[in-house]
Amino acid sequence: MPPQSPSPLMAKPSAPLGSCVHPLTRHPCSHPLKSLVSDRPSPPRSCQGLSLAAFGCLIGMHFAVRKSVELTVGLLGAFGLLIGLAVAPTLVYYANTNPQALWQAGGATALFIAGFGAVGYSTKRDLSVLGRVGSWALIGLIGFGVVLIFVQIPNGALIYSILGLVIYAGLTLYDFQRLRGTTETETDSAPLLAASIFLDILNVFLFFLQIFARPGEN
Repeated sequence: MPPQSPSPLMAKPSAPLGSCVHPLTRHPCSHPLKSLVSDRPSPPRSCQGLSLAAFGCLIGMHFAVRKSVELTVGLLGAFGLLIGLAVAPTLVYYANTNPQALWQAGGATALFIAGFGAVGYSTKRDLSVLGRVGSWALIGLIGFGVVLIFVQIPNGALIYSILGLVIYAGLTLYDFQRLRGTTETETDSAPLLAASIFLDILNVFLFFLQIFARPGEN
């Protein structure tokens, strides 16, 4: 029995803390909506607990960044560790049963991030609107996930993943533009930006994994 295909935690660490009201859907392995949308069983409770703890680190970073850069970096490290432990069961499962989906998702993610990241980093056009629209679009994606729980839509999980990729294309553009604009005097916000880009990459990978794993799952 495969673990639940991980799904994103939508709270952007680069956004104001108020935007964290759309939690746990941009987070791997803990998405309660996705466990119902997909055909796979829910993840073990330990995995969900790790996901919740990682989300707590994100919230803590918002408060710590104003007081201690060292504490913020420590929370960033803890967040990465917890995320890795949470998503590991899913990666191990696919490594044993469908390794092709893993390398396809990894390759697609590399091209996706390299392409949109390069455009976002090099463009001179203000992309801040993509950050605002993307944050609200993530809330809409949660709403769509709720609909999929109660309404049977053909290829609903595939549509969900494609919409997620479209949203993260905009967020990746925005985050990489912010990376270019970061100066030595703005190093305090670097951990939040690092977490944001990390989540962009991770969630793009998870959406691609959901897409490429579908042909082999009945």
